[in-house]
Order: sequence, then structure tokens, then C-alpha cells
Amino acid sequence: MTSEIELCPFAVGVVGHRPNRLPSDLRPLATALRRVLAAIRDEITSRGSETQSAGAISKPLPHLCAVSPLAEGADRIFADQALELGFSLRCPMPFPQGEYERDFSPGIALEANSLRRFHRLLERAANTTGLTIIELGGSRLDVEAAYAAAGTAVLDMSDLVVAVWDGTRGASPAGTEATMEDARRRSIPMVVVGANPLHVPMRPSSESPGTPNTIDSNAWRPVTLKEICSLVTDAIGRRR
Repeated sequence: MTSEIELCPFAVGVVGHRPNRLPSDLRPLATALRRVLAAIRDEITSRGSETQSAGAISKPLPHLCAVSPLAEGADRIFADQALELGFSLRCPMPFPQGEYERDFSPGIALEANSLRRFHRLLERAANTTGLTIIELGGSRLDVEAAYAAAGTAVLDMSDLVVAVWDGTRGASPAGTEATMEDARRRSIPMVVVGANPLHVPMRPSSESPGTPNTIDSNAWRPVTLKEICSLVTDAIGRRR
């Protein structure tokens, strides 16, 4: 009998900022995200290997999946690192793809060659680890609601969430902070990577509901690789 972790992909979602709330040098942030994703991959792979050793029949290693809408900024940095580490990609889009791509056109986009980069990430996933696109029915009449729905879809599809947050609090219902708060309210295991200037993986020092409005030593603390493995255990436990 196969275990649940073998039958279902282990999905890691991302919520995070656009380029205007990220540092100019994105390399430390990419490194921090890679560290978190590698720890998750290694823990899941280890669990799959242990199950293989215990069973009489050889079984495939667990499938790892990254959930990212591929918006500019943190979504793409996360997806890039996840694909390098062998994760497949699920991409919930707030609008049908053609409409969504308008947000990456010159004059609107915050990144250079934004639409090209969007396409390259999709093609890379499709040609390597695997790609699933989910086109949500958002409307331009309420863009914030469309993006909020995409954030909710990320949470719905994820066993564990990685949040890229700069420690400030915005008012948008579609913003990073609102989605983080929803994840905590739903008790979805979450690791926070500081967007600017802190790039150390963090987690709340208290598990009480609500998102602190600043990353500081009282509200958030560095998380060890061992604790990330513990969060994987928590995430698997939520499936049962």
C-alpha cells in the first residue's frame, strides 16, 4: 500500500511582493528561497526513500510541486529556484492567460522583458518538470478581487507556504500581508523570507492568529533547517 505522500504531490506555494517592494540586488533573496526549497525537497525525498526501503515493491519518489501565479517579483524568483530543484509548476492565473499577459506589457510591467520572462518560465516547466495552468475567471472590473482570488488559490493548492515579506503592512485585500494572514488563520504551515533587507527564513514566534505588522525579534525569529523539516511534518499531518 502506498503512502499518501507518494500518491499526491507535496505542494509549496508562494506569496510575496512585486519588484517595487524588493531590493535591487535579488541574489540574496534567491539564495534564501533556494535554501528553504532545498530543505523541503530533501525532507520529502528522504521520507519517500524511507517508504521505499520499508516496502517490498519499488515506488517512485514523491512528486514536488511549486504553486506560483508568476506575477513579477517574488513569484518568479521562487518559481525559478523551484524549477532548478526539480519541482513541477502549478500556475493559478487571476485572469485567462491572454488577459493576464496584459499586466506584463511595456509601460505597465515593472520588470524589463516581463512578458518574455513569463513565457520562458512556463515553457521551462512544460519542457522539464511539468506544468499545470489554472485560469481563474477574474474581471478587469475588479482587479484587486481577481488577484485576491489568485492568492486564495495558491493557499488552496499548497501544503506549505513560503511568504516573501518586507515587514510592512499594506491595505490591499490582494496584498501579501492579507494572504499571509489568511494562511495563518487557516493554519497552513508558513515560512517567511524577509524581502528587504533581511533574507533569513523566519517564522512567527507565536502561533496565535493575525500577522504582526513588522518583522522584529519579538514577532518573528529565524527558523532552522530542522524546523523547516518539522513544518513539512505538520503539513503532511494536515492532510489526514
